[in-house]
Amino acid sequence: MKIVFICGSLESGKDGVGDYTISLAVELIRTGHDVLVIGLIDPFVQQLIEDRAIIREQSIHRLRIPSTTVWAQRCAHLKESIQAFQPDLISLQFVPWTYGAKGCVYGLGSRLASCWDQNIPLHLMLHELWIGNAPTDPLKQRILGKFQKHALQSLIRYLKPQICQTSNPLYQARSSSMSCDVSLLPLFGNIQISTPDETTQNTPQHQAIVPEPRNKWRLAGVFGTLHPSWDPCLALHSCLSDAKANDLQLGLVLMGRNGHYRDQLKAQFSSIFGDELTLFEYGELPESAISELFSQLDFGIATSPIGLIGKSGSAIAMLEHGLPLLVTRDDVVSPQVLTPDTYIANRATLFQPDDFSWETFLLSKSNPKSTLPEIAQQFICNVSNQQSI
Repeated sequence: MKIVFICGSLESGKDGVGDYTISLAVELIRTGHDVLVIGLIDPFVQQLIEDRAIIREQSIHRLRIPSTTVWAQRCAHLKESIQAFQPDLISLQFVPWTYGAKGCVYGLGSRLASCWDQNIPLHLMLHELWIGNAPTDPLKQRILGKFQKHALQSLIRYLKPQICQTSNPLYQARSSSMSCDVSLLPLFGNIQISTPDETTQNTPQHQAIVPEPRNKWRLAGVFGTLHPSWDPCLALHSCLSDAKANDLQLGLVLMGRNGHYRDQLKAQFSSIFGDELTLFEYGELPESAISELFSQLDFGIATSPIGLIGKSGSAIAMLEHGLPLLVTRDDVVSPQVLTPDTYIANRATLFQPDDFSWETFLLSKSNPKSTLPEIAQQFICNVSNQQSI
């Protein structure tokens, strides 16, 4: 199958949906499909770039259109590329803030509809929906959310996608009010599972991660952005008590871009736990190094609420690496629906302060396994079935 993927930016490590799209495209190329990936509004290039990049041993065809390009010219580039490629399918990877000011994508549908033959099937992947959905959300968010939702409905009416999908049951349920059926395509992790070689193991960063003696430590990991709504202190208190009972020290490993809240949280940890909790900070690292750090941990802690674990590439990455994943937020709850085996977000464990067994939780650690191959296969099956209807 010949597939065109359209997303915002293709700058590696700078755009989560762009990284997702590239990973999916590379897996599809590996299994024999022909793919063109287009960064439609790419702020990391100054001029139009069309090239082939070798990513994970696969050659991927890319087109990157600068964000400074006027829409008439942008649409002309898009139309020309699609006509030259002659795809069997177009997949639009949708995040509202990528395509419109304040996430309102008015006009996007009419612009895109003119860029390809409407007989070409369209797949719409909804990575994000609209804000302000809860009655308790601030009034400003609820008002903006209504405009975002209306604009998305307009986009769907113009483009008439044959198949709409999203990554988690909560978004699937919220999408039921729109004019298309939305099915579930689970997210895969944003960190590829890698086997460290001797060169990687000998770097100072990796020598430092394993406190000696290792069997005297319990290590928890947090990967990605820290949110003000995230408060793991109750769970950490419980974990610390259990670690002490087993003659262990507790270490918390911070990885990736943790965001502005990190320093405030560190001060809070210092005030509450003192020197009983040791922090290891690693910041941004190559993907292979993050994968290796995961292999050193006893468990991971998610910063997302339980209902949105399925849309967190960081949380899924820890689960794919076999880590037990602890969730300390239940402010957003997902509907209980039947999900495929690849929806490994179901393996996340919500911390229950009155009834929690650390022994059972830690024993749930398993062997690493990527869900990407199965999810790529599901994607092809889903879009092929739609084409045959």
